[in-house]
Amino acid sequence: MDVGLICPRRKGAASHAFWTQIQTGGQEAPAKDNVELRYAGSGQIPEQATFIQNAIDSQVDGIIMTLPDPDALRPLVHKAL
Repeated sequence: MDVGLICPRRKGAASHAFWTQIQTGGQEAPAKDNVELRYAGSGQIPEQATFIQNAIDSQVDGIIMTLPDPDALRPLVHKAL
């Protein structure tokens, strides 16, 4: 199973520590269940949109993402469904 994890990268130690922990856990946990996690991260909406489109094009089994700008990313979210 392939899963895309698309996370923002934001300034600030607390935010950075949170997403670093998410990425680390997301890489360690799936290994025991034969899951490949494809991590991509950016604080820029256009780059996040590209990551989402790449996950769709790769036909991953699932996409985990945040929506820092729901209006901008809505079309891609609907496309992924």
